Amino acid sequence: MKTRQPIKHGTSNAYKCGCRCTRCTKANRDACRSYRRKKGIKDIAETGNPCKINSKVYQSQTQAAVAAGVSQSTISWHLNKHGNLDRLGGKRGNPNNSRRKPVQIGEREWPSRSALERYLGVSSGRVHRWIKKGQMDLLLAALLRADGKRGTGETS
Repeated sequence: MKTRQPIKHGTSNAYKCGCRCTRCTKANRDACRSYRRKKGIKDIAETGNPCKINSKVYQSQTQAAVAAGVSQSTISWHLNKHGNLDRLGGKRGNPNNSRRKPVQIGEREWPSRSALERYLGVSSGRVHRWIKKGQMDLLLAALLRADGKRGTGETS
């Protein structure tokens, strides 16, 4: 039975066997750069990875990140996910207004139940439960309390 030979550190072979020490990582990086040079592929560290934010072109992702005030990984993520930087700096998530239904109580209207909940100062889903259970008296009481706190009570 053969005994395993210890790996020789500072070689790309050791890196491929799973060693991630500084010497092996450097040896693998140098081997990859040498391979790319032989194939005529320019090194990204030399040329940068040009990218465009709005109409301004930057020579590297790092320069674009500094100009946009975000991290380089954010630039890289946007390029990998979307292929461009058009969404960079936008608000997270997509506001879905299609499900928003206006709520009307008497002559007053709110754009959604959550807007009414914020006005009333009640927890999320409370207005929905009141409406579902037919507890309009609780809803009207909360509305009168909120109007009283704000001083905007309307008389019928």
